[in-house]
Amino acid sequence: MRITDQELDRKAITLSKAIQVKGIELINVLSEVDRRKSYAEHSYRSLFMYIVRFLGFSESQAAIYNKLVKTKILTNSNVKEMALCGEVSLGVLSLAGQHVRENPDVYKTPKKVEKFVESLRGKTRTEVDIQLNPQKPKSVIKVQEKTYIDLQRVKRKLKLEEMNDNDVIAYLVNKELAEGKTIKNNRTITSKTKAVLLRRAKHRCEFIKNGKRCRATNYLEVDHIIPRSKGGSNHLANLRVLCRAHNQRFWIIETIKDLNTG
Repeated sequence: MRITDQELDRKAITLSKAIQVKGIELINVLSEVDRRKSYAEHSYRSLFMYIVRFLGFSESQAAIYNKLVKTKILTNSNVKEMALCGEVSLGVLSLAGQHVRENPDVYKTPKKVEKFVESLRGKTRTEVDIQLNPQKPKSVIKVQEKTYIDLQRVKRKLKLEEMNDNDVIAYLVNKELAEGKTIKNNRTITSKTKAVLLRRAKHRCEFIKNGKRCRATNYLEVDHIIPRSKGGSNHLANLRVLCRAHNQRFWIIETIKDLNTG
């Protein structure tokens, strides 16, 4: 029997609210993933890349979930209730959370945050973006065809085909800016040792899992395989180059081990 238009609408609303609820549950899980830095176990340098490549979300979806995790706006129980009821979308909340974080002097109390979010009820993400950024500039980079072809060659050479052109350009720019400044200062390790470690690692994080090596080349740090607190030396055999995410991940693992054995 064919259902009526009204029944179809009710079904659509029910499923839409269910998706919103599941989205909030996912954010809770992603917050824990971010806290543990467990995305590094899969050789991803950030939560954003974990959401895109491991979970298979589009980059625009991943940006929304990533912002919601980082801004922690859903830790406000009343804001969370508004989201659960479908009064504000997760996309709108991602913009709201970013706006609140960028203006801490304006939103000093939970009540002010709640009042701000209430003012966004029923609005689309585009409407909120225009409201919060009325003078937001739109930057478009135009390149010649040869430059575009060269960029695609670079993507293949660096095995970055899965990334969009904008992310690859950002990656190359950041890499250039970070060149020569990627090793974290450590008074107990000489600059000569650091240089040797960088050459050995080919200026790339040395974390490998299941035969897959981390791609990170920025924010590299020297890590002791056997921690100094446990007698580890500064000998090259006990040193490795890790990106910040993997270094933090190993620190978390060691801390948990110490707590469990302490």
